[in-house]
This record gives sequence, C-alpha cells and structure tokens, in this order.
Amino acid sequence: MVFGRVVRPPSPGAELIGLDDAAVRAMPGVLSVVRQSSFLGVVAEREEQAIRAAEALRSAARWRQRETPLPDEARLPDVLGEFAREDITLKQPPAPAPGDPAVVRWVEATYSRPYLSHGSIGPSCAVAVLDRGRMTVWSHTQGVYPLRGDMAIALGMRSEDVDVIHVQAAGCYGHNGADDAAFDAALLAREVPKRPVKLQWSRQGRVRLVTGRAGDDDARESGAVGRRKGRRLELRPLEQLARDAPRPTRRSQPPRRLVSGQGLPTVATGEDPAAVWQR
Repeated sequence: MVFGRVVRPPSPGAELIGLDDAAVRAMPGVLSVVRQSSFLGVVAEREEQAIRAAEALRSAARWRQRETPLPDEARLPDVLGEFAREDITLKQPPAPAPGDPAVVRWVEATYSRPYLSHGSIGPSCAVAVLDRGRMTVWSHTQGVYPLRGDMAIALGMRSEDVDVIHVQAAGCYGHNGADDAAFDAALLAREVPKRPVKLQWSRQGRVRLVTGRAGDDDARESGAVGRRKGRRLELRPLEQLARDAPRPTRRSQPPRRLVSGQGLPTVATGEDPAAVWQR
C-alpha cells in the first residue's frame, strides 16, 4: 500500500495557474505528483512522506483566487432569500371556522436556520487501486451505487469496471466527505497502477471542506391554538411535518444488493456479490 494527500485550493473556486514541482518529485519516497486542472495531489511510499510532500506542493503552487465573500451572518435570513430556491408546502393547515369556540387564536411563525456542518468524529478516508483496467474503491460512503455511477462518469470508465465496497469508518449525522475522499483516492490511484492508495483527509481539511446542511430562509408554521377537554392544542413542529411528508425516490438507482454475513460489507460491482466474496 502507498499513501496519498491532496493539496486544496486556498479559497473556494481558486484556479491553479502555476506549479514548480521538481523539488517535490525529488523528495524521499515520492512516487508521483498528480495534477489535473486545479486538482493537485501526491503519492508516496509512506504516509509521513506524503504529508511532507503535500506541504511542499502547497508552497510551490500558484493560485488565482476569486472574490467569494461570505454573507453577513446577521443578515443571513435575508441573504438566503435572494438565492435560487424551491418552495415546498409540507402541510396546509385548515383555516378555522368563523366563530369556532374551540379556537382561541390563529398564530403564524417564520423561522430561519443557518448552514450547519455535518462534522464527523474522524476525517474521511478511502483506499483505491487500479488493476488491469478495473478500479476498486473501499469507502464509507452512504450510497455505493450512486458513488459507483458518478465515479465511472468522472473517470471515463464503464460502470461495470468500477467496484465500490463499503467498509466501516467515520460516520456522520448528515453527510460527510466519504464520497469526495473516494474520488481523491481514485484519481491518485490512476497514476500508480496495481498499488493500493490510501487517502485520508486531515482534520483541518475536513473542517474546511466538509459538506453541510443548507440554510432555510422561510420555514413557516401556522395553526389554531385553543382548548378542548381541558388540554391545549399545540402546533406540530416543522421537523415532524418534514418527517411525515412523502419523499421522492431515485428511480434511476438500481435496487441495492446486500451481502450479509460475518463482517461482510455491502458491495456495488458489475459481478455477482457471492462470486466477489468467494475469490
């Protein structure tokens, strides 16, 4: 096994415009410096060698940064309302009948929620190997089939030539960088065929780049408040309405095949799962 690290842009949307990597390629243990457009990474024999080489690459890279100012947090609800949006009615409460003695008053409330980081306990990680035209990736992805399909498109490969095997690793409450780490590992693995590449994000990289929950700018609740048989009628929380609402399904996603047994993970391959584990 060899080890990889990716050098991230200094800011969102920054473009890599120059790189003098001669000194990095000569560093101990370095097997390959990988550059594809603004993607920049390194593969080395040992993990500490990959870390040192990535730091040297960061100093050798020249970036064209874009002005991407963050919105004023105090004005975030107003700023979110300026973005492209989709309004979805989860439930339309009935209007109270005029003169209904059970209704004390009709209330409405509007809520906003900021962006929330889906912070994992541990950084995302993946292992990938390219062998005889077949890419195999071990990942803690939440969706082996969607990742397999997207990876095949991005790598210009047939989906049946990409295997994604789920393994236990850092979890999350939401969505973490597992899929992104898998892509990183695969891009590096193409440069060193038949050598499994382990790619692990750093703690700093996870905090900067991890995915998050989008903000909400216009979540409304409304309903009748009154008394019936001595009990107050409460509004249903918005989150409960969201859980009760019907959810769209991915018709393009094939049914998932689960390989169950003693410690056997889920597999998404172009082969029969049983045959994979018999090898």
